[in-house]
Amino acid sequence: MTQFFRYTEDAYTDINITLLRIMLLIVILLAYKIKNKQKLLKPALLLSFAGQILLFTWYVGNHNIFIKEGLPLFHCRISAIMMLVAYILRNDKLMRYFAWLGLIGAIISFAFPDPSKYLWPHVTNLTYTMNHLLLGFTGTLIISSHTSHIKIKDTLMITSIMNAVIMTVNLILNTNYGYLVHFPESVPLKLSPATTFLIMSMIITSLIALSDKTQENLSHTKQEQTQVVLLQNRIKQKKRLAYA
Repeated sequence: MTQFFRYTEDAYTDINITLLRIMLLIVILLAYKIKNKQKLLKPALLLSFAGQILLFTWYVGNHNIFIKEGLPLFHCRISAIMMLVAYILRNDKLMRYFAWLGLIGAIISFAFPDPSKYLWPHVTNLTYTMNHLLLGFTGTLIISSHTSHIKIKDTLMITSIMNAVIMTVNLILNTNYGYLVHFPESVPLKLSPATTFLIMSMIITSLIALSDKTQENLSHTKQEQTQVVLLQNRIKQKKRLAYA
C-alpha cells in the first residue's frame, strides 16, 4: 500500500493513453445504448464522487502538492462534484452544463494527456483512469436521456463565474488550476495568463454551446422523422380499411 500511495514522482508515467482512448469511446457508446436505464446514473455519480474523495485524501498528505494541484479546481474534477450536486438538487440546467463539461473534458484530457508522473501501481493512475471514464459515462447518460437544453447566455454565465473563481485562486496561490494560467505541457503554446484565461473560457463556452445546440437539432430532426413515419403508417392503415 505504501507504493500505491507514495509521493515521490517517477521519471514518467506508464499509462497506456491509446488504450484509454479506446475505453472512453466504448464507455460513451455503451452509455448511449443504455441511456434509458437511469437507475445506473446515481451509483455512477456516487462512484465518481468517491474517486474525488480518494484523490483529495491522498493530496492532503503532502502540503506542497496539495496546494499546487490537490484542490478540486480542475474542470473535470469540478464536473464530477457538480454533476452529483445538481442531481441531488434536481437542477437540470447545472446538470446538463456539467455533463457536457465532464464529457468534453474527458475527451480533451485523453487527447492532450497530462497525468501525474507515477508508474503503476499508484492512486493517481487509478483516479485518472476511473474519473475520466466515469465522466464520459455519466455525461453521455445525462445528455442523451434529458430533453432540456441550456441557453448560450447561461453557458457563458456559468463558465465565467467558474473560471473567475479558479483564476482568483491561481493568482493567490500561484497555481495553474484549470490550465487558465498556461496550457499543459502537451500543448506547445506559450501565452500570457490573461490571454490563456480568455481563450480557455471561450473554448469551454463555445464547445458546450455548440455541442448542446447540435444535439438539440439532431433531437428535433429525429422527432420530426418519427412523426412522419407515424403519419405515413396512419395513411397506409386508412387505405387498407378503405379497400377492405
